[in-house]
Amino acid sequence: MFPGARVACFVDGDRWHGNGWRIRGFDSFEDEFAHRNSDFWKQKIIRNMARDVEVTDKLQSDGWLVIRIWASDVEADPIAVADKVERSVLDRRARTT
Repeated sequence: MFPGARVACFVDGDRWHGNGWRIRGFDSFEDEFAHRNSDFWKQKIIRNMARDVEVTDKLQSDGWLVIRIWASDVEADPIAVADKVERSVLDRRARTT
């Protein structure tokens, strides 16, 4: 979090926040859970996704810029992700001065 600029940055783990199916090569979220005990894991991840939306909505309603980044994006290109966050923070700071 960057309180001065009111920017909140979250790095969401792909598996636990609903993007696992894409990076694991499945055709859909549902396809990722075609195994035993799938309902438990599917519901857990759906709850995580719903909580992510609630947190994002709350912060945005309080005037924060929320950036959500997939962990796989950080792994693929950490410099590009860091640049994105930096640009966002600098832009927000420039608007408030």
